Amino acid sequence: MQTSKTQVGFLGFLESIIRRNALLYYLIRNIVIYFNIFEEDFKILTKYFKDKKINIIDVGASDGISANFFLKNLNVNKIYCYEPHKIFIKNLVKYKKDNKKIILKKYGISSRENKIIVYYPSIKFFGLNLPLLTYTFYDKSELKKQIKLSVPMGSQEMMIAVGYSFFYKIMSIIGIVELATTQLLFTVMHASFMPAMGVGQACATLVGKYMGSKEIEKSEQSIKESLRIAEYIMGTMGIIFILFPKFILLLFTSDPNILQLGVWGLRLIGFLQFIDAICFTLFLALTGAGNTLFPALVESSLIWGFMLPFSYYTGVVLGGGFKSPFIAFAIYLFLMAIILSLKMKKGDWKEIDV
Repeated sequence: MQTSKTQVGFLGFLESIIRRNALLYYLIRNIVIYFNIFEEDFKILTKYFKDKKINIIDVGASDGISANFFLKNLNVNKIYCYEPHKIFIKNLVKYKKDNKKIILKKYGISSRENKIIVYYPSIKFFGLNLPLLTYTFYDKSELKKQIKLSVPMGSQEMMIAVGYSFFYKIMSIIGIVELATTQLLFTVMHASFMPAMGVGQACATLVGKYMGSKEIEKSEQSIKESLRIAEYIMGTMGIIFILFPKFILLLFTSDPNILQLGVWGLRLIGFLQFIDAICFTLFLALTGAGNTLFPALVESSLIWGFMLPFSYYTGVVLGGGFKSPFIAFAIYLFLMAIILSLKMKKGDWKEIDV
């Protein structure tokens, strides 16, 4: 049995991030179709059908991304593409003109013959109407619910990404060594929060599942257990960061200036791992419960309303240097952990209909 290359690891993580922002997904989707990055799992077919001429049935042919891969990598006789979406069909018609091996079927496959209305959102971008067919639903109310849940998360991801870019910019104003040290520290920090993020995502899944079946007590228990496991993971890494900062940094650099700043920074990050575990778990738990707006607003507001202005003022204007932005980063995490904890304690998330 072959392990998936695109649903796990870096590619899986990358795809999950891209899908959270509708515009980003639309743009990336129209690029990767030419490179087949996310179709790598199909390469197992080349092992079994290397020289054999084959017919392929592509159910849900989409915009032709899979058909494109098959034509490039396999000895194809015919590809039967089943696709009911009119917009996708337009793309497939273009493929069919260029390649006579494609047999286009303008409908889906079902156990019975009937007509179904499908709904999908679209976004306007510089006057263009961009259809988001990957978010297709057969029920308009379900589509509205999905938009209500996903828009805050997508916007929050974008706000955070831009916010941290500005954080790096502030560090570059302070100094090149400070910027390099910050980049190194955040890279090391990934070793701690990436496993914990997996725990948080599992927590979000369980919370959503149990709330959907009205088993609120199990949802609460899932949050507690996930928080405990996240603390074990990030707390252990935090202790390692505190006790052996120089040894860890020496694995990446021998620059004495970076080491001098980095030892202090990594020890601070070590202490923050215990706080960050709370932020990660509760953020994703609320998301799983269906409250995507509150945590998104909290994190975006703290980054743009506090962390960035405080970092710039104390680090650049007052000349606080490298340590000031990291102190702002620490306060931001403390505030976020407190706010999310109070929100969980309030309990109104239990009343959300998932």
